[in-house]
Amino acid sequence: ENIDISPVANEDFRFPVQLVSRPNSDFRGFQGTIASGSVAIGDAVRVLPSGTVSTVKEIVTFDGNLSEAYIDQAVTLTLEDEIDVSRGDMLVKVSDEPNVGNRFNANIVWMTDAPLETGRLYDIKLGPTFTSGTVKKVHYQTDVNTLEQQANPSQLQLNEIGLCELTLNQPVAFDAYPRNHATGSFIVIDRLTNVTVGAGMIAGLADGVESLDPVTVDERARRLAQKPAIIACNGKQAPQLALAVERALFDQGKTTVVVSEENTGDADERRRVAQLLTAHGLIAVTVNLGSDIANVSVAAETEADIPGAVSALLQELARSKRL
Repeated sequence: ENIDISPVANEDFRFPVQLVSRPNSDFRGFQGTIASGSVAIGDAVRVLPSGTVSTVKEIVTFDGNLSEAYIDQAVTLTLEDEIDVSRGDMLVKVSDEPNVGNRFNANIVWMTDAPLETGRLYDIKLGPTFTSGTVKKVHYQTDVNTLEQQANPSQLQLNEIGLCELTLNQPVAFDAYPRNHATGSFIVIDRLTNVTVGAGMIAGLADGVESLDPVTVDERARRLAQKPAIIACNGKQAPQLALAVERALFDQGKTTVVVSEENTGDADERRRVAQLLTAHGLIAVTVNLGSDIANVSVAAETEADIPGAVSALLQELARSKRL
């Protein structure tokens, strides 16, 4: 007649460290909220992703010390050993460890007008762990109305859901979302605007060995969120114009390099450097090098011409979808 809806106390213990507390040299505690399971004094715990093992010494709370703590309780744990533990690490019991790695598959719900781009660098927040990573591949996109799967789409659009393979810049501890919602979910953040653009649910480890194919020009462009180009600055005020162009593009989140006589060799050398930079996904801004290798040219004869020239350049880049 009755259904027990109380939390299960023996789920896998997961404790993401939110803060390291060291008010004095005699105390070092690790603060956070227990995401699942329980922990007791004397339990052997492993710190992930480092793998170091220690034993729980104390469970400290505002209302006093406890002998055992459970899911959703905010506690400070101290350990028997002086080991390296940082914000974003996870404490788990040795007997029920999660996955550790920097590659996994996840279902991502895309939440912004600008589409998800494979190869582009995004910030990833998984609990208190904050890192960056890329979507290497979209395996398929799921139609939310029919549940049909479209294989290998190039992008995810607003409100679309797809199974994606992600590669992070550092190893993290995680569970599959069906096993543990707290440690199996994450958000995707645009690095330029700091806006949350997606939400993910981890399906499991990525299959196979990560590809070691050469990095392509398109991959570099997606990673830097820009189209490589050579911008030729000409005229008597070319050096100052180049600096103004670099500043304007930098303020828009673009990665640019000024190529001039001051930092490079003769004209032939400057041409080679500019072409090398664009081959690696960058925007090269040249000074009085002519326009024969340039994608876009701009000129200023007087200092007063510079603001208008920069404005016209930005409009041209936007019109040609190079920004």
